[in-house]
Order: sequence, then C-alpha cells, then structure tokens
Amino acid sequence: MNTNTISLTNISKIYRTPRLDITANNNITLTLSPSEITVLIGKSGCGKSTLLNIINGLCIPDTGVVTMPEGFTRGGSHLNSECNSTCL
Repeated sequence: MNTNTISLTNISKIYRTPRLDITANNNITLTLSPSEITVLIGKSGCGKSTLLNIINGLCIPDTGVVTMPEGFTRGGSHLNSECNSTCL
C-alpha cells in the first residue's frame, strides 16, 4: 500500500437511540489515493457526512480502522465517540 493513502477497513457507525439503532455506515472498506478523485454519492441520510467525519477524525467508528499517511493529523481534543446529530 502507498504510504500516502488514506485507508478505511471495515468501518461501521451506528447511531443508537432509545427507540431504534440507525446504521449510517456498514462495513466500509476504501482506499483514498492523492492521485485520484473520489466522490461520495447517495441519498440524504445515507451516511456520506458520517463517513467524511470519521475520515477527518470528528467521529470514531464503532468498528474498523482508519489509517492515515505518516504525519497527517486528524481531529483534535474534541474527538468524540458520538457524532453530533447533524451527521445523520
């Protein structure tokens, strides 16, 4: 694997509410290369923003691993296991 790639392996994110669980992302595996353009397309509420928030470190996935290039910084002290409800 190229050391400049962003790699997502088996990423899942589930929003848990008292009434039901909402699966935003289910078992996503993806490699993003700096030499390619990647587009996320889907209906409203299908998990596009959640996936981007996981990549940039604003959300922690329930399962899976995000691997970043060496020296790449994600998120910050605000990193939280629960995404803001606007991620839905």
